[in-house]
Amino acid sequence: MTLRHLHIFVTVVQNDNNLTKSAKALYTSQPAVSLAIHEMEGYYGVKLFDRLGKRLYLTEAGRQCLVYARRILSLSDDMEESMKSWNRAGAVRIGASSTIGAYLMPAIAGAFQRRLSEVRLFVKTSVSRDLEQDLLVNDLDLALVEIPVHEKTLQADIFMKDTLTVIAPPENENCRMSLDRLVRQPFLLREKGSGTRRIFDDALADKGYTVEPVWECGNTETLLQAVAQGAGFSVVPRIAAEEALKRGRVISILIPEMELTQNFYIVTIKF
Repeated sequence: MTLRHLHIFVTVVQNDNNLTKSAKALYTSQPAVSLAIHEMEGYYGVKLFDRLGKRLYLTEAGRQCLVYARRILSLSDDMEESMKSWNRAGAVRIGASSTIGAYLMPAIAGAFQRRLSEVRLFVKTSVSRDLEQDLLVNDLDLALVEIPVHEKTLQADIFMKDTLTVIAPPENENCRMSLDRLVRQPFLLREKGSGTRRIFDDALADKGYTVEPVWECGNTETLLQAVAQGAGFSVVPRIAAEEALKRGRVISILIPEMELTQNFYIVTIKF
């Protein structure tokens, strides 16, 4: 049984059960209409019409079939419209690393909705490595992350540059510090797998150093608050620290031997 059969059946009913009028409405022949009705009756094993003289009358089974046929055709029309208009009114699934999700994504999402209000926007915030996996299994359309990718099937393009800044409690006496002294400070860092942590760890490794944090946390704002309360030093993106630096809640520490640059990437599947 096909949608064509249901369409012919509903059209016959809409044309007063008249096969000739129905054939004209369908731009087909009367025998083709009769055959479709006959095939439906044979498929379901019931009569859809009683034939009295030259006229057709819906049976009780025909009335019940009409209810279902109209419902199915309506759903089919809805599906047709939805799928054909998907590019105009579909959905975009964006992943954002924690820093981008907190400090850039609100403005991006707002601009997106103002410009493409008919498109639904889905945003997922997670660590960069998890977002890569979501891209690989097609759970996301693109991701905005802080570290380049290594999967050969993914492509990363820089869309923004930033720096990481070492921050310390406001009572710290020095705004400039050697790397050797820095690594002896108690550090509060993002969890392994985050872009910020990876950039900092790699920069230290290039100079022959490592840091064992006293606190690992997945939330940059929590780290800022902890540093402000004197819990230790941290490394955060400059965009995340701007407000706290302006208010004097934390201070920035200059490390001459180390430059912490950060790129933000748009990551997509290669085509």
